[in-house]
Amino acid sequence: MKADERLAIAAEILPRTSYASHPCGYHLWVSLGAGGNAAQVSGALAGAGMTAIPADSFSPGYTSAPALRVSLGGTIRASGLRRGLTMLSIFLSSTGSRPRAI
Repeated sequence: MKADERLAIAAEILPRTSYASHPCGYHLWVSLGAGGNAAQVSGALAGAGMTAIPADSFSPGYTSAPALRVSLGGTIRASGLRRGLTMLSIFLSSTGSRPRAI
């Protein structure tokens, strides 16, 4: 599956304001809001076959809010991508706040 097809699946499932991405990219940057636990969400997505890495792994300093870099690439099929992104969407809606795009 090409990047634009994977991004289209993300756009169907996640609120557009919940992530940032490049139009030709294979990653989403997702803010989890103040109460989010990036390691916990990352682990849950791994169970669905997706790779999500806490954003503080990419930052040399303190990250102000929990966030993830979610990979849409790799060998994951569309069905697995939908399952993982649905899990992420449920988490985002359960936090009670609208995370900001980072």
